[in-house]
Amino acid sequence: MQPGGSRRAGLDPTSDAALLERVQTLRAILPGMAEEVAIARREAARLRRENARLERRVHELEARETAPTS
Repeated sequence: MQPGGSRRAGLDPTSDAALLERVQTLRAILPGMAEEVAIARREAARLRRENARLERRVHELEARETAPTS
């Protein structure tokens, strides 16, 4: 890869050809990136739900520990 980000030697990074090449590259990788983001969001939501469940359980156990026994 050339310093300007173009794969072709001598291609002006601001030329129409270089810009079109960059757009095509982005169009090729964006669907994969979008899928990764969607997966990460679903996993984050799952982890938040699990964390909330565990926090509730901890509170239950702490309440049971400090509750007076009759």
